[in-house]
Amino acid sequence: MNFNLPDETKMIQDTVRRFVDNELIPLEQEFPDRANSADLPDDIQGPLIKKVEQLGLAAMDAPE
Repeated sequence: MNFNLPDETKMIQDTVRRFVDNELIPLEQEFPDRANSADLPDDIQGPLIKKVEQLGLAAMDAPE
């Protein structure tokens, strides 16, 4: 049985990992008391959402 992830899934996994490492973890350190992105200031939340959309990560659970 082959348990390897397909290449497309590996690419998504890598993209999400880099986004979390580069964008979310620094914000978590800057705003440790914020529970989610809705609690972030608008000048940070807006660009963050745009980056998610640009990476193709928005609405990933929606059918094509």
